[in-house]
Amino acid sequence: MASNEDTRGRIVDTARALFHRKGFSAIGVAEICNEAEVTKGSFYHFFDSKHTLLEDVIAENTRCLLQGLRTLDEQSITGREKLVAQLHGTGVNARRQKKSGAVLGCNLGNIANELAAYDTVASQSVRRAFNRWLRVIRKQLEQAIADGSMPADTDIESTALSLLAVIQGISTIGRTFDKPSQLDSIIAITEQKLLPQTDAG
Repeated sequence: MASNEDTRGRIVDTARALFHRKGFSAIGVAEICNEAEVTKGSFYHFFDSKHTLLEDVIAENTRCLLQGLRTLDEQSITGREKLVAQLHGTGVNARRQKKSGAVLGCNLGNIANELAAYDTVASQSVRRAFNRWLRVIRKQLEQAIADGSMPADTDIESTALSLLAVIQGISTIGRTFDKPSQLDSIIAITEQKLLPQTDAG
């Protein structure tokens, strides 16, 4: 018999996949319950509404994002190499998603794009996640300057925000056109222009 924790986790994981694939508005509680193989009673035991569940979905998406960034940050490579790995990761993810059916883009970015105009709570949650992401990027830029892999006059704040903006833009283009190969030139130009390499890098 599944524990309460297992059941709750299965609902969250199912909703994460469905929201990522179809969007928040297109998915109802009945479809989540059907996919997760739980009753509506079980759903409402854990969540007051689909919006309450969305908060858990955003939190889990954020946790997975930060875990991946932390794993990258622990590697013994230059700061620039970490930034380049993040950038190229968008293309890697797009190809992986395409093999499973279609390019889905960034799960956090998709939620922000869909709900920013009318869901303040969700927008604030995604904003907090993006701010944590930006802190990691800034730290990697500081490392890149310190280890000499990027120019000393790099503007950390504008470069960090620009890189996140490009990553989100790449994710949106990937989802819209569903052609991962189209992303390669965007990634290459961004690496050249936004993350210039020094001789030491």
